[in-house]
Formats: sequence, structure tokens, C-alpha cells
Amino acid sequence: MPQFYQRSYSQEQQRHSHDFCQLVLPVAGALDMQIDHVSGQVAAGETMAIVKAGQQHAFAASGDNRFLVMDLALPQQQLALDKQPAFLPMHQGIRGFVDCLEYQLLHRPNVPGLPLQMSELLLGLLPGQALSAQYSGHRQRVQRVRMWLDQHYAEPLDMKALAAMVHWSVRQLSGQFRLQLGQSVRDYHQQVRMQQAAHWLKTTELPVQVIAERVGYADVSSFSYRFRQCYGMSARQLRAERP
Repeated sequence: MPQFYQRSYSQEQQRHSHDFCQLVLPVAGALDMQIDHVSGQVAAGETMAIVKAGQQHAFAASGDNRFLVMDLALPQQQLALDKQPAFLPMHQGIRGFVDCLEYQLLHRPNVPGLPLQMSELLLGLLPGQALSAQYSGHRQRVQRVRMWLDQHYAEPLDMKALAAMVHWSVRQLSGQFRLQLGQSVRDYHQQVRMQQAAHWLKTTELPVQVIAERVGYADVSSFSYRFRQCYGMSARQLRAERP
């Protein structure tokens, strides 16, 4: 799944590579970068950087700086960046996107599906990102299923009904969902349930039994097992950690 986070860089030059694409979006200050053999500067309101999977890149900053970094590991998203240059000017739409992304990080960091939505929006803002009609249609179907799961997480997972909803076979839905989101439909369904449960544990006094029922578990022991698998602690332990 895509991830995004905020980061500041030091004056000491660092160099590495990684097996996913990375977008570096400036909020304040500037960052000197060398991506493979191309040098440039990522500067607030002016230029962003695209580091493709496997590319060696060096970077160092001077003075106060703040950047938003987005990691993209999904195959289709990496393919969409394949022909992009290492450095891109930031037009008004991308500058507005950076402001929006920073707000989401500060105020709504744990919304289910948000990193994927924001990454798709940014890719659509880059120049020359006209998707093929076929891929666009597939993406819309997967997004429709994802949005249904976000809203109906408490309902049992019915793959046949979901596939029929977007006029696919179960096999087609499973394959496209994993290709575009990097996880199975079942895993995504469980993830949304657990994220909603964690939200209620942190923000309400609802009993664990009630929360389990609200996210679709009649058996609290099954819920507790899944919750511990997801967060590495019990629901009560997570609740005890809140301020």
C-alpha cells in the first residue's frame, strides 16, 4: 500500500536506493539531490522529485526544511511514473495538493484508504498521466469495491456479490484488487474493521464487546484474536495507551 509521511533532512549527505518509487514534495526549504546521474534541487513551491525503484540517490539540505514523502510500491503506480523525469516543476495544482496532504497528515492520518486516494490524486496531477481506457475502467471498478468495503465493513464479506456489483468474476476482482491495492479483498476488509475498532477504542468508552459487534464480530474472542494479529496487543491494552 502507498504510504506518506513528513520529514526534515540534515546537512550530512546520505545515499541509498529502495525497491519502491518515492515522491519528494517540498513544504519549506530546499533539498539538494542527485538521482542516478541527474542533479537538481527540490525547493518549496518550485520543484518536486521522483525517485524510481532501484535508483541510487544522494541528498542533503541546509537550514530549516520540511518535506512530504510518498512511497509508492503498487505495480501500476510505479508504471505510471516510469517515463517521468527526476525533477518536475510544481504547477498550481500540485502546490495545492501539498497543502491538502499536509493537512491530512496533521488532522486525519488514520483514515482507511486515505494514502491510496491521495497517491492516485497526485499521479493524476502529474503531466502526461493519461491512463489507458482499460486501466481507467479497471481502476474505477476496484475503487467502487473499496468504497463499498469502507462503508459496509461490519457486513460479512461476500466475494460473489462484490464481483457481481462490478460485473467481474471473483477471480477477476481478486486479481485486479491485489494488483492495484497490493493486498487481497479479505485482508483489506479486515484492515478497515480493525482500524475502525481502534478508532472507537481510542475515542470512546464503548465496551470491547460492543465495538466487536459494531465491526462485524458476534464472537468477541474472534475479534480479540484478529485485533492482536493486527496491532500486536489486545484491545484493552491499546485503550490503556491513550492519553
